Amino acid sequence: MADSDTENDLVIATSASRILVRIKPDGTLLYGPEYTPDEAAEVLWQALARRRADAAVKEVLYAQMEHALTTVGRADLANEAAQAAATEQGGMGKAGSQAVLGAHQALRKLEAAVHAVIELGRGLAERAVEPELAQKKHLPSSQN
Repeated sequence: MADSDTENDLVIATSASRILVRIKPDGTLLYGPEYTPDEAAEVLWQALARRRADAAVKEVLYAQMEHALTTVGRADLANEAAQAAATEQGGMGKAGSQAVLGAHQALRKLEAAVHAVIELGRGLAERAVEPELAQKKHLPSSQN
């Protein structure tokens, strides 16, 4: 591999793969044909803006996933406690009936939380579908 073609270089290039500037790890600048500082700056700032936008989307997605998973975890803990209380009460008398009702309510909350996680996963899966296939199936694509 030639020194001017190392993988550690930062390359600023157009969408047509025309290299404008290659920045070597030691700070050396190699200019491409038809290089202009304004074009190189514009291409660099557009790339940074795209990365910032991608990072913001991932941050929101991470927060949604964390919320959904902690909701499932809390609902599962509450369900476990309610099931134990219902078993302890044995379903007898007013206290037993209330424990059984509490167990059913806890289970419904757990099922709703699990459903929310499934829907989040479906949304992610639909985003990953190829754009042409998404149009055929009327699914949202990752490019919309």
